[in-house]
Amino acid sequence: MLVTRSLRRRPVRSGMLTLAVAVAVALLVALQSLAAGFLAAQTAEVRERTFDAIVQPLATRGDPTLTGPSAAGIDGAHAFARELEAIPGVASASPTLEAFLVTRDTAGDAIQLLAQGVVPAGHLAGLSGAQRAKFDGYFTSAAEDPTSGEVVINDVLAQTTGATRGTMLAFAPSPTDPARELRVVGIFDTPYTGTGVLGGVSIALFHLGELQALVDVDVRDAATRIAVRLDDTTREDAAATARVVEALREARAGHQVLTKDDELEAARERAAISAGFYSAIAYVSLVVSALFVASVMVMEVQERRRDLGVLRAIGWSGASLFRVVALQALAFVALGTLLGLALGYFASEALGGYFREGYGLDVAFTAFTPQLALASAAQALLVGLAAALYPAWRATRVDALDVIRRAV
Repeated sequence: MLVTRSLRRRPVRSGMLTLAVAVAVALLVALQSLAAGFLAAQTAEVRERTFDAIVQPLATRGDPTLTGPSAAGIDGAHAFARELEAIPGVASASPTLEAFLVTRDTAGDAIQLLAQGVVPAGHLAGLSGAQRAKFDGYFTSAAEDPTSGEVVINDVLAQTTGATRGTMLAFAPSPTDPARELRVVGIFDTPYTGTGVLGGVSIALFHLGELQALVDVDVRDAATRIAVRLDDTTREDAAATARVVEALREARAGHQVLTKDDELEAARERAAISAGFYSAIAYVSLVVSALFVASVMVMEVQERRRDLGVLRAIGWSGASLFRVVALQALAFVALGTLLGLALGYFASEALGGYFREGYGLDVAFTAFTPQLALASAAQALLVGLAAALYPAWRATRVDALDVIRRAV
């Protein structure tokens, strides 16, 4: 009763206090759901891959035509892939080369695109069923043909250049280099659906040998990485998988092997850093709101010294006064927490939409779950309880005789 009356005594102050807590809780919920969403998206992307390990170089030679973890790439990629396929338990090893090329848009202006040189059979084997379904046409032969004259482009590049299946497009390493024309044999839909940074990425797939020739690394037979798939028997046996991974690591010096577990662990580490950063921002806001609650409650105790003194005079114990003031503070925090959880849900949805649109990725960037909501509520109530301790203690220090003397 006393707590309810106290909340209604100054409705504007009570409303502002509740709103301050709600905003802090909403920020906590939204940022933590963002961190959880990023981790879930990265984890899902890694788990959906059909290849089991990536072999890539450690050293860098500064070749500007290549992208990825090392600008040097892997020399003798085809021979190295055959060496890896000879390891018992390896089903396939498919090299990929990545480079930046330029082509011309409908206005004749140069545009940059991400080019991937692949071995068609190995590339297709590395795609999930959902990913394969995105292709409207593909290379005419699954065997690698360095003179096929074919290219498969994504929908973004098709729209930019006005290309359709059968169109001839010219590609070159730079606007000043000689260009080579290739025929578009397929167009694939990418997961990039927004208008943001990734939404405008143009991608083209080439036969590995043709892209090597375009960027002048065919003599080296260079690749950026080699994707390795294990056979089903090995994949289902953890010990056998570990032996194969160790054999992959020992196959050639100067290279590293990243398994799905390695990439999942890296994703968790990145998510932990992000979660720590986001949580720090949210906790600062939560602590500020708690200090606001404590300050207002100290003012409340000071304003109600006479009422508290009378209660002490008629027999109320210090513990009873402590409970009343603490419950009043916790009531503010509880109301703010409930409102904050609702606001946090909508804020997390808005953040997810913002990142989907801004980055152009058709994935869930936030993960609002009951567990996250309960954890956020518990943290807010604990901070609120800590904020209530000092004003509640101040209430127990009111001297009834002093208050009565001043009143008289």
